[in-house]
Amino acid sequence: MPVLEFVPFSSTLLGGAVCLIAIALAAKDGVVGFLALITMCGLAVAMATGF
Repeated sequence: MPVLEFVPFSSTLLGGAVCLIAIALAAKDGVVGFLALITMCGLAVAMATGF
C-alpha cells in the first residue's frame, strides 16, 4: 500500500493540484499557476506534519 493511502483523499488532492498545473500551462494563466503552487505547497506541509 502506498504511503499516500494512509492519509484519506491525499492522492485525489494531489491529482487535482496537477490538473491545476496543466490548466495553467494550457491557458497560460499565472493566477491559476499560483493557485496550483499554493495548493501543492500546502499539501506538502500537511503531509509532512501529519495533518
